[in-house]
Amino acid sequence: MFGKQIILALLILINCVFICYAQIAIEREYYNDNRLKSEKHWKGTYGVEIWKSYYEDGSLKEEFDKEKNILREYYQNGNLKSEYFFNKKDRKIIKHYFEDGKIMSIGIFLPKNPLTGVEKHYDENGKLIFIYKYRDGKIVDIKKIK
Repeated sequence: MFGKQIILALLILINCVFICYAQIAIEREYYNDNRLKSEKHWKGTYGVEIWKSYYEDGSLKEEFDKEKNILREYYQNGNLKSEYFFNKKDRKIIKHYFEDGKIMSIGIFLPKNPLTGVEKHYDENGKLIFIYKYRDGKIVDIKKIK
């Protein structure tokens, strides 16, 4: 009888843990005029799953999706400003864009910190102009493309 009570208590405890960790809470922050400034979706004690922030005019400023490991930043005109792809096993990819949507730079880095990898920079016409090499967060080589 005592063994059944222990098993039942353990099952109830395990069920409570799963329910607590599966719950999603939404936290919102507002500007002084009550317009939405940011929204965070928390899942249990695992931290923020989805996070979005907004400019004062209501347009999207930043968004983060933990499941996809992507952080995106936007210009106020709605065009993409930056993308950060975090693949913890292989690499990190960082892309920056000009305000008109054309690519400014693409960096591919090892998943360690500080950054180690290569970043290519482009002019406003899409022409490759520089290649930067990083090691342990420092620039170790800059190649100017003619």
